Amino acid sequence: MIGRSLGLVVALTVAACAPHTLDSPQTPVPTTAKVTTTSTTEGPPTPATADLPDWPPSYDGPRVGPFFPDGREHMAYIVSCVTDLGFPVSPRPDGRGFTAPAGAPPTQLTAALRACRDKAFEVGLVVPEPPMSQEYLTLIYQAYSWLDQCLRDLGVSTPDAPSLDAFLEDGLESWNPYGNLSTPNEIGVGDPDAPLPPGIAEQLRIQESCPIHLPDLFERAGIRPQELARINRARR
Repeated sequence: MIGRSLGLVVALTVAACAPHTLDSPQTPVPTTAKVTTTSTTEGPPTPATADLPDWPPSYDGPRVGPFFPDGREHMAYIVSCVTDLGFPVSPRPDGRGFTAPAGAPPTQLTAALRACRDKAFEVGLVVPEPPMSQEYLTLIYQAYSWLDQCLRDLGVSTPDAPSLDAFLEDGLESWNPYGNLSTPNEIGVGDPDAPLPPGIAEQLRIQESCPIHLPDLFERAGIRPQELARINRARR
């Protein structure tokens, strides 16, 4: 499985990284975000999503969407929102998560992340990911087909692609264009200056050309956020 909520991201916080890293959530349930810290320090209280302002005071990004969930625009909104709540986080260089200061209380920080992430959906900046359905699987198949060709153009061996009918019948688990790589999932690195294990640097170069992160993959494959919104509207 690859992408955002479609699988597990292998987030490598290698040696010399920032002291605590908050990985971007790999949903379907946004509460799966985690903070790697052992501190028990109490932090500022986290308001409910409904109590947050539509636009964090420090946010200077676009206000007209929609954008893909967990894409860079979503991450920028979350960083501003969480920082304004009293947690001065900063985006990781790979755009897949956040670096939190030492001593940040994990429970409160995770709650702040969750509330801010949901607020971006509420204000319409970001379109929620649709529930898994044949319509959504068809979009994913289109994106995977682009990714498969991109990898092949780089000389990367890929598994045989199923037909669309077979993919719709067998589901997401039946095809992963990254399946022949040693790490068949996205790799994220918290510190770009840290030494990388063998093979990781090469996969990171592959991911730059043929992104596995679902928002980036959709964009490169010509899929627009409005198509996700259309699927959501049709299922109401």
